[in-house]
Amino acid sequence: MASQLEEVERQSRKASGTPVLAEFQEPARREAYIVRTRPWHASDLDVGGAGKPSLADVDRFIEERRAFRLKHCGAYLYPRFQFDALGRPLPIISELIDAIATAELTSWRLAYLLDTPNDFLGAVPGREEGLRRAPPVDFLISAPARVLKVVRREIGLTDDI
Repeated sequence: MASQLEEVERQSRKASGTPVLAEFQEPARREAYIVRTRPWHASDLDVGGAGKPSLADVDRFIEERRAFRLKHCGAYLYPRFQFDALGRPLPIISELIDAIATAELTSWRLAYLLDTPNDFLGAVPGREEGLRRAPPVDFLISAPARVLKVVRREIGLTDDI
């Protein structure tokens, strides 16, 4: 069963004849993202475990629009940042999914938005150079309302920050 986000992507491609936001469809960019963020694979979730939801739980979360997945090379990937330490989806994720569905964007676009440093969120301590621009994933727990505003602005749903 396709998620609503996948259905929106499919319909958008069908209507336009081209992939939505083709720059995010490049395999090399997806590979780089996967290496950098180390999402769970379906096989990681088969057994669940401490801090990991089971695959059945994740499928339910996706159906309920509380989590999302990324399809790459025929396999599903589940970004870890959307789950708390006990393997439950963060409450903000459902609002972010609603926002990208409204804008008819893909789950890959959401993943990139959340992982790309953004000037509107401020900075966090860096490794060597003091402060660094921070991606929204760094604020999903501490400032979820701010993350939602930034994402909505980035995808053109509002001008407000």
